[in-house]
Amino acid sequence: MQKHEDKINQILDSVENLLLNSNISEISLNKIITESGLSKGGFFHYFKNKDDLIIALTERSMEIYKTLIIDEMNLDPNPIGRFIRAQARLMLGNTISKPCYEYERLETIGQVLLLSLMANPKLLDTYRKCYSDFEQFYRNDGLALSKSMLLNCAIDGLWMAKSIGVQIHSKEEINELLEEIIRSSSEK
Repeated sequence: MQKHEDKINQILDSVENLLLNSNISEISLNKIITESGLSKGGFFHYFKNKDDLIIALTERSMEIYKTLIIDEMNLDPNPIGRFIRAQARLMLGNTISKPCYEYERLETIGQVLLLSLMANPKLLDTYRKCYSDFEQFYRNDGLALSKSMLLNCAIDGLWMAKSIGVQIHSKEEINELLEEIIRSSSEK
């Protein structure tokens, strides 16, 4: 079973590498297969089609993101609003534990995946599942639900604007907003 997981991770690593170093329009299934070092038959043994590959990559990325959030939450001594602060700190690159280069990589991959998922709405179920998990975090975050939802929507909006290329605020303005979110989430 470990060999099966290793091959899947090898393919997903290859796709991530292509996403980080190529234009998405240049990435074909054949290029992915070549990059992964598998034969076409070997690739299709692990993934039925491109949609399955996108789903697997999205699931892995969301799981890594969730782990980063949980790790950051666990290091935050203030239990009130720690989920919101963890998200804001990750976006700022100002985490409690260590500089978070992993988040920058995930952000780039997430932006590309979001565009792919928008083209095929049935693939959005993966994002919906993760957001459902996150909903439990902010519902149990010690903040009034309306405040937690508002701050979470602000963070999601910033990420979405950046992802689709309509971010109109300067980096300084966004950092100020994220710092305000961190301050606001520290009190009920």
